[in-house]
Amino acid sequence: MKGRCFAIVFFIVSFGVQSVSAYAKTLQCDKPQKICTIDDLDLTVGDKVGIFNEDNELVAIGIVKEIKGSRRTIKIVSNMSKIKKNYTLSLLNVPEDKKLSEVYKVYREPSKESAGGSVGIGTLGVGKGAVEFELSGFYQWRRFANLALVARGVIAKASGDIARIDSGIETTTFSMMGFGGAGGVSYSVFEGKPIGFRGEVVGGFMFVSATVGGSAGDVDGAGFNTGMKNGIGLLIRGDFSMLIERESYRIALFLTPSLVHNAVSYGIGAGIIKDL
Repeated sequence: MKGRCFAIVFFIVSFGVQSVSAYAKTLQCDKPQKICTIDDLDLTVGDKVGIFNEDNELVAIGIVKEIKGSRRTIKIVSNMSKIKKNYTLSLLNVPEDKKLSEVYKVYREPSKESAGGSVGIGTLGVGKGAVEFELSGFYQWRRFANLALVARGVIAKASGDIARIDSGIETTTFSMMGFGGAGGVSYSVFEGKPIGFRGEVVGGFMFVSATVGGSAGDVDGAGFNTGMKNGIGLLIRGDFSMLIERESYRIALFLTPSLVHNAVSYGIGAGIIKDL
């Protein structure tokens, strides 16, 4: 008898758990994502609701239009991103003296186009190491998910001491001014999050005007190994950035290895990236 009672109790509890699971609030939307439905007894016709992603960012706004039993039909009036089944829904409550963005964190889809500028300082592998200053700007347009095409312009200036290769005794000054242009690709992760990351590789050409001891003729001769020549040569530039998200732009803190003609440089810097 006790065994039979235990079996009945177990069945009732199991059925109750299954019923609760079956009643779980699962959000379902049509293909155009204009109409969504959800089982929620707390919602009534006319309620303004918000749909939120895993990061609690508002991705869509809707209004309850119809009630059938526990099922609520919601008309989507504004959406900022694709709605997924695991997203959550709740009533929106925005005071009259507040904006929506002041009460809720609103999802912002990454822009198809963006531009940025930066300044940097580093060392150019010429002689004992020339101090290099860089001013750079880029424009990028998204092609595939997180992958974008990049066009970049670079202005670089460096100066330092250099010695003859044969003796290493005679030391003189080295200076360089360069103007370059390059194209390539970038890849970003965690865009729109408080902290994101971006990598970039571009290749192109740089025009260099350099002197050794005040003479342009000694740049690629006279026993001084500058790794470059006056005129146009190869430019390869990498960029590895940490992005700090702000309200309408991103701050970029970066490391940048580069190859200018045959001279290697390493630098650090900071810049601003803005969606267009």
